[in-house]
Amino acid sequence: LISFIDFICSQLGVITPLLFILMSISVWKLRKKLNGKFLFWFSVPVFVFFLLKSLQAKVQANWALPGYITGIIAFSAFYIKGFYSHGKGKRILIGTAVFLSLIVTGMAHYHSVLELPAKIDPASRLIGWRELGGEVSTIYEQMLSAHPVFIFSDSYQVSSELAFYVKGHPVTYCINLGRRMNQYDFWPAFEKLIHYNAIFVETGDTGIPGRIKDAFGKVEKKVFTAYTKRRIKIRDYSIFLCYDFKGLKEEKPETY
Repeated sequence: LISFIDFICSQLGVITPLLFILMSISVWKLRKKLNGKFLFWFSVPVFVFFLLKSLQAKVQANWALPGYITGIIAFSAFYIKGFYSHGKGKRILIGTAVFLSLIVTGMAHYHSVLELPAKIDPASRLIGWRELGGEVSTIYEQMLSAHPVFIFSDSYQVSSELAFYVKGHPVTYCINLGRRMNQYDFWPAFEKLIHYNAIFVETGDTGIPGRIKDAFGKVEKKVFTAYTKRRIKIRDYSIFLCYDFKGLKEEKPETY
């Protein structure tokens, strides 16, 4: 039930409640028209699917995005196309819906202007990665000068962000320690990189999982804190310098 409520709230937050309501009305009103049928069937089933899925597990806010593509078209066709033919009250309602959506979009792109603490900033997960990439780049180059090194995490977001922001865009890996399946499970893993050194990264100031610690001869920890340009703390990262990989049996994903 919590994930269901969370999904509903996330949709209202992303597209704003007013625009969501008007978009839903538009899709429903146009459903019997020829072009409207296309908009309806490429919008409502997508949203309903993820709505039902949220009863079973957590659903990310952006997963329902494909359903909004035709939903926005329906809103434009039903409300914007004949904007000046509507009454004054309805025009104000439509204008307010569009204005609020522009405000939310602006906040998403220029959230740093608000200087919100990371804990209450919904866009905080989008920042801090460039700074982390710079720190890991320095460590990676230092370790690589003496011995082959690979980079990995147990989070696909951390692994993918490092692949993008670390200098030279090295291949990164994502170990399965009980997470759900992702694209890294289809790509080559690091089981054959015996005696390599490695850099393991986790979000937060935390300890290294026992399975990973036991897979290396020696492990050193370094905590890196990412800040905004205005020195507002974004988050901590735990960077583990791992030496002499002895091998590790990969676990197959149990959830999808």
